[in-house]
Amino acid sequence: MQVIGLHIGSSFAEVSVWKANGTKASPSRTASAVFYLPRQNLKSALPKFFAGFLKPAEDRIDAAFITTRFLERLCDYRLGGSTAQLMTAGLESWPFLNGAPSRAGWMQPQKSLPIASQELSFAINERLSAEGEVLKPLDPRELAAVAEKLRPMSIRRVCVHFLHARRNAVHQDMAAAWLREQGFDVFLPPADAPNESAAWRASTLEASFAGTFDELFQDIEKGFAEVVPAERLFFHDGRDFVNAPKCSRVASLFGEDRLLGERTPGEGWILDLGLESWRLLDPSRDEDWRSPWGQVAARRPRRFELRWQPTLAIGQTEDHDIGPGRRPEGYEPGPISFGRGQKLLVFDLFADDIPEESGLREQISETARSRREGVLNALGRQTVKKDAAGLVRLLREKILESLVLDVNLKYPRGPLWLTGFFAPILEKELSARLKGRVVPTPRESSADRAAKAGWSKESP
Repeated sequence: MQVIGLHIGSSFAEVSVWKANGTKASPSRTASAVFYLPRQNLKSALPKFFAGFLKPAEDRIDAAFITTRFLERLCDYRLGGSTAQLMTAGLESWPFLNGAPSRAGWMQPQKSLPIASQELSFAINERLSAEGEVLKPLDPRELAAVAEKLRPMSIRRVCVHFLHARRNAVHQDMAAAWLREQGFDVFLPPADAPNESAAWRASTLEASFAGTFDELFQDIEKGFAEVVPAERLFFHDGRDFVNAPKCSRVASLFGEDRLLGERTPGEGWILDLGLESWRLLDPSRDEDWRSPWGQVAARRPRRFELRWQPTLAIGQTEDHDIGPGRRPEGYEPGPISFGRGQKLLVFDLFADDIPEESGLREQISETARSRREGVLNALGRQTVKKDAAGLVRLLREKILESLVLDVNLKYPRGPLWLTGFFAPILEKELSARLKGRVVPTPRESSADRAAKAGWSKESP
């Protein structure tokens, strides 16, 4: 048996191939690669990778198992411009009045932007009691009137948000069936949500993510076309691996977290120092996603984002010190070390320690190294260190102190499983500071975890 694991982040994708090693119980990795998505797309990069070692006529691939956090990149944007909502009359403004605060604190509170456009929220005169009794029947003619408004705008995705539908879905199901007959894509709120707002956000996000997820799947399908048929491509939806049409777009954001918790070989929390984010996970507890738009009915392992992140910009702070920016910059254009970015990022402080086998050293050119040194020297002259090497040591010390503080505040006692791309680089220093608590996990990528979990699923 032979399976492929694929993990797609916001800016990087990892792929690994695992093959039976004598017995089904002991597979081994035969090939792996990392793709930098701003420079490589999956539909062309994957076939080139497979061509290097696979002979489709001879090397049979049983299945591919995929985790993705690609949709996280959408969380910084206004969504739902092509998503309509049908609301119980009188509540059509509720999603736009019930926004979550986008900034913590008392001094300058700001409400986050709504997910969908208020112009595409339509009132439907139906009503159920809190017990689910029909008080005002649904009139299909109202649905027809809304459909006539949506067609000229080429709006295909419609969310049905009726009050108390969780108690009695008769109107919701009637509207959904009618809209589907008319060719619309219909999205319904989850029945097990804690409240209407969390349920409606979940279905609105499901609809808003659908276009990007479908484009991603098409790229993956083309990339695997010669080695794995579409029906053998499985996405993790936060609970299990399923075919793409059955995968919740929102829940797919948490498949990697779920596998990380399931495959950690002992009790305790997980310090994941990944390539794209640094976070602390408590795999023993689930929680609803606290999204930028508010609580969403989508369960995930409890997670805390850490203060320092690999793409925080480094520069002069308001108090004239050298420190991190307020929010991650992302890998587009990325760190100076990759040759495209103009800002020094946390990643740049560790670029020289990246191992050859990681697949990222090839992204770092000598020209980029020279430019990075120039920026570090310029910043170093503003500190007591006065040089690039001294500034790097100073900043790395700050990062370690902050990581230890974050861990101790959230999880002061107990074993801490260390994993992620930067784990081998920081393991020694973190172990010294978190005395006796750090437990290194086997060195494996997110793609490796997906492949191993899929292998276990496929093995009889």
